[in-house]
Amino acid sequence: MKLAIRAGGAAFLMGACLGCNGVLGIDAGVSREVGATGGGESTSSTGSTGGTGGAHEGGTGGAGGAHACDDTNWAHWRPKRLDVARWESDEAKKTDYTVFDPKTSLQWALVAEPDALTWEDAENRCLNSELEGYDDWRLPSRIELVSIVNYEDHSPAIPDHFPTIPEGDSPAIPLFTGTVNKDFLWSTPVKERTSPEAWCVHVDDGYVAICGKDTCSEQAWADGNCPDGKELHRVRCVRTAGPRSGACHDYELDVEGVEVVRDRATGLTWQRNGGTSTFTRDGAAEQCEKLMLAWGKPWRLPSLQELHTIVDHARAYPVIDPELFRGPEPYRNNAEYWSSDDYPYANRDSPRDVWMVSFWGGYTRNRPPSDAGFVRCVYAEPDDVP
Repeated sequence: MKLAIRAGGAAFLMGACLGCNGVLGIDAGVSREVGATGGGESTSSTGSTGGTGGAHEGGTGGAGGAHACDDTNWAHWRPKRLDVARWESDEAKKTDYTVFDPKTSLQWALVAEPDALTWEDAENRCLNSELEGYDDWRLPSRIELVSIVNYEDHSPAIPDHFPTIPEGDSPAIPLFTGTVNKDFLWSTPVKERTSPEAWCVHVDDGYVAICGKDTCSEQAWADGNCPDGKELHRVRCVRTAGPRSGACHDYELDVEGVEVVRDRATGLTWQRNGGTSTFTRDGAAEQCEKLMLAWGKPWRLPSLQELHTIVDHARAYPVIDPELFRGPEPYRNNAEYWSSDDYPYANRDSPRDVWMVSFWGGYTRNRPPSDAGFVRCVYAEPDDVP
């Protein structure tokens, strides 16, 4: 990840924010790369599969020595609520077995694996796949898996364009039909490959959780989902099928009345200082409106998809860079942040909860809008609300 400071931001940091440069580990007015864990200067990039390559221009390690723009742990696209119609477009290149997402340049297996697998078996199932003649299938990262979730739907949140296997059935169901299994889909490890935990996303509502990669969580034990001491979940394999359409992932500090962090890959500008006060969901929205009125930018509450884009996969507890995105120190007490998205209960008459993201544990949660949560406002120009 590259961190750049614009001239205005550099002047601010040298003047009104004395000492900030030392905290950030960067020189005023200098663009330099920082390592994935935020610790000092780095002249190398780390591949998504764990290998390390050379300088930024030379690409990264991992599979095929991909360029840094192909780091699978970050969004290289403008996050929007899922437009299911894009799966039916000519660009989707849908076959009987796969579909191509023109927004993310990812090709997905249409049918999830029929068996519940350990994380290791799930990874091997993808790595050994030769679906449609390709040999570069892999587990999806958290942000990639979230990109196919429709957070406006429930049971399933992952559309019928991505059919799963009904519980108890072994053959694949017909494409674009069938009952969705009440299970998680495996993703990549939390922080690093040696971690005993991995990200997982629930098919039913898109809930993001931490599952036991080499162990078993209490919930999995209670569900009888650990026959040999390791959790069993489904997997949907993915591959990068084209060049990334967006910019390489990097952040840029700036000052627009308030300190901001601009993500040039997604086009989103974030409020840098989230503050230590909590609000109801309506109170959080009012805080963003105050920013808009004070500084003339279209500040608003972020969508859940947008909040997912600033989760740093190279970190754990917290899962966000606390020097770059300032918040309640040290992002303990769950540090749950409001989104603009209601939780879509299957029973449409149920009281509406709201989706939140914890930047301590990285999980998502649905809470009543009257609960207390933190706020970090966002805007994009032009601001076509996602």
